[in-house]
This record gives sequence, structure tokens and C-alpha cells, in this order.
Amino acid sequence: MILLISCDLRKPERDTGEVVAKVNSFGAAIRLAESVWLVDTTHEPKQCRDRLREVTREATFFVARLSHGAAGYKLAKAIGTWLKSSTRHW
Repeated sequence: MILLISCDLRKPERDTGEVVAKVNSFGAAIRLAESVWLVDTTHEPKQCRDRLREVTREATFFVARLSHGAAGYKLAKAIGTWLKSSTRHW
């Protein structure tokens, strides 16, 4: 499934390295914005949220499953290529 993961790190905790590493551990991931990713994973949204909470309890997370009908505007070409890949598990 494809998940959208959004993270808002609260001050003073601004180092995203551990969060990025955890997001990437879920499966094939691509960054949409500074703190927003798409991840092709077998994990349920709740599982990803819980694993992110292990990294930091100061951040706010939102994890949701996407449908194949998502749309965007002015996204990097790599994001469109990632979404259209035949290896995605919609």
C-alpha cells in the first residue's frame, strides 16, 4: 500500500535524521516536501505511526493510506515517476 506520512518536529528538536531513517525503513520512500513522504510499504498506518513515536515523542505525525486517484501540482518529475512505477503496490 502507499502511505502518506507527515511529520512536524517541534522545537528544539529539529534534527530529522532519525525520522528520515525510520521512514525509509518502512519501504520504498520518496520525499514530497520537507517533512512529507510517500512510502510503498506492507505496514499499516498505525504501525508506522507507532514506530515513528519510538524515534521521538515530541513530533506530530499523520499517516494515511492513499488511493490510486491522488493528484498533485508542481511536484518534481521524480515523484511522478515514482508514483507511476509498475512496482507500486496500490
